Amino acid sequence: MSNAVGSRKSAQAGIASVTRIGDCLAPGAIFHATYAGHRYARELDTDPSERLFRHEFPEIAPR
Repeated sequence: MSNAVGSRKSAQAGIASVTRIGDCLAPGAIFHATYAGHRYARELDTDPSERLFRHEFPEIAPR
């Protein structure tokens, strides 16, 4: 969830929005906050249609 930054100083510094992630949204274990930061960094500046959760499916090779 991104919010527009209303502060004049923030706008002058080039900050267009602020996004809450990790413990800001809901308290949790440290690995949840770490994952939230990792996910945000990977999705930064990507098209929303490219933000799909990728699954890995194991394949068993025929004998």
